[in-house]
Amino acid sequence: MFTDLNVPWPAKDEYSAGASTRVTMDRVKVIIKLLEELGFTCIALNYFIKGKFSSNMKCPIPNDPFSEFSPRIKFLKRVTVIMEDVSQNFNFSYLNTIFDIVAVRPTSEKTFQNCCTNPEIDIISFDLTQRLPFFLKHKTACAAVEKGLKFEITYSPSLAAQDKGGRVQLISNASSLIRATRARGLIVASEAIAAGQLRGPYDIINLISMWGLDHMRARNCITTTSIAVIKNAHYRKNVYKQVIQPNDVVTSQNLDHAINDIKGGVIKEESILKGKRHIELSEPIAKRTKKQLL
Repeated sequence: MFTDLNVPWPAKDEYSAGASTRVTMDRVKVIIKLLEELGFTCIALNYFIKGKFSSNMKCPIPNDPFSEFSPRIKFLKRVTVIMEDVSQNFNFSYLNTIFDIVAVRPTSEKTFQNCCTNPEIDIISFDLTQRLPFFLKHKTACAAVEKGLKFEITYSPSLAAQDKGGRVQLISNASSLIRATRARGLIVASEAIAAGQLRGPYDIINLISMWGLDHMRARNCITTTSIAVIKNAHYRKNVYKQVIQPNDVVTSQNLDHAINDIKGGVIKEESILKGKRHIELSEPIAKRTKKQLL
């Protein structure tokens, strides 16, 4: 399954910034149609915001944004926060409740270090068309990868650059990112604001291979590693200390069985998901029930 986790969503409100202010809805529909023809089956619609936001902010992306593509393409809601000041209190826990994926674009070394230690972030992204304002250290980047964070490389903004400087900076910054992460925890996305900036999955693989990655790791950047981002974001919101919260009604009998199995180490996350012992809840788990499950 090929994925593109960065398709800008058009928005012009008090929070929007970056590519969200430069794209239109008609362009987004053309981009998604071309991505489908190129073989992508999972797309994340990205809403860029800048500065501090309130807890009353609502997600501008609807649950079913393009019903004509829904049977064939899985749509996700993503937000990218452009961080300029680490002293601002960014409520990432609230963003996790209204978006599927939370990404951050640091603009300084202090904000970058803060992002690498934040457990509520899925992706760290950079504006690769500009020279990075700080040096990427191997120790900091690899520590973030060990915690499950992924680093994003976007190729479309360099293709839209008017001069060759954007392409040069993309190659230089991407090579620095590969060096700092030891070629681990990398994903590749488009961030395209026009259909002409898109490339097919195998063109992307060949492009990344020229920057120093082998063919298998380059393929993982748009398949396995991207899927891991989606799973990690899902588990963070739906798992409490390895206890998964599914959806319907629970009876006292199967709850007692589940508690005994969990205490005995019989039941695991995969068995719940596959329906071997299906626990169904109509509302969030109470604190007392969580203590019983542990």
